[in-house]
Amino acid sequence: MVQWQMYCPEQIIVPQKFPNILKTYAKAVIRTQPYDLLRWSAAYFRCLALNLPAPVKVRLEKESRFGKLTKGYLRVLVEQTL
Repeated sequence: MVQWQMYCPEQIIVPQKFPNILKTYAKAVIRTQPYDLLRWSAAYFRCLALNLPAPVKVRLEKESRFGKLTKGYLRVLVEQTL
């Protein structure tokens, strides 16, 4: 088994699109305010990998409460099934 050692930060190669992906993800999290961040994140990146529409709200809904179905969540669900 070959072990690879890290000696300096310059050995870390970050793809050019990576910062943009993180920025887009952070904005989507803030807009959507998912109840289960881990599960939502898995679904978000799975959709990106499969070129499907991500489960993201168009805008932040201030009146959303835990367990309530809002117009934004309903719109996301409809887009996922199309």
